[in-house]
Amino acid sequence: MTELSRHRSHLPPKPDPNTGQPRPPSAPRGESSAHETTPDAPAPRRAITAPGKLGPVLEWTEFSTKVRWQGSTLMVGLVLGWLTIRDQGLGWIDNWTLWCVALAGGAFMYWRGGHNWMAAGSQWVQSGPQWINTYEIVRIRFSVDGLHRVIRLKDSSGQELTLELRNAQGHPLLWDLVYNGLLHSVASGHCDISKKARKVLKL
Repeated sequence: MTELSRHRSHLPPKPDPNTGQPRPPSAPRGESSAHETTPDAPAPRRAITAPGKLGPVLEWTEFSTKVRWQGSTLMVGLVLGWLTIRDQGLGWIDNWTLWCVALAGGAFMYWRGGHNWMAAGSQWVQSGPQWINTYEIVRIRFSVDGLHRVIRLKDSSGQELTLELRNAQGHPLLWDLVYNGLLHSVASGHCDISKKARKVLKL
């Protein structure tokens, strides 16, 4: 038996696209120990572009309104703090232009938080407008994007997706679905995965 055959023989089963059963085993998580869960509300309140033939949404996550307001308030505070340090006091406080700049920064953070969401079915994952078939991945790369560690994925149809590991792994059930697809894709022998990505993902 070849090494590839042995690898395939130990793979968890591929879930049914409609029910998601059987659920994949817990996947290793090196970037987040959080335990987010899918909200009870129907959704996500975003446009799912993954084709319906790959199955419905099983797990999803997005920043709550509370978290978005916290990020917005923090941004305003940082801008005002910087102005205070720059002017060595509150000399800026009656300058409405600077207030508008600070509030615009807060508004941007609130808007940006609304675009930070993910959804997954048994055979696909979507982040923003990007989606891929998780069982037909042909390329996996790891990189650092600003402050975030990400994996860049491409499937056999040419779809590409950049997945922020901390956000994905913060929702264990969602990450389990994605990771099972990664396992199967790598085991197929048709996936080009970099050494760094293999090490980070423990594949």
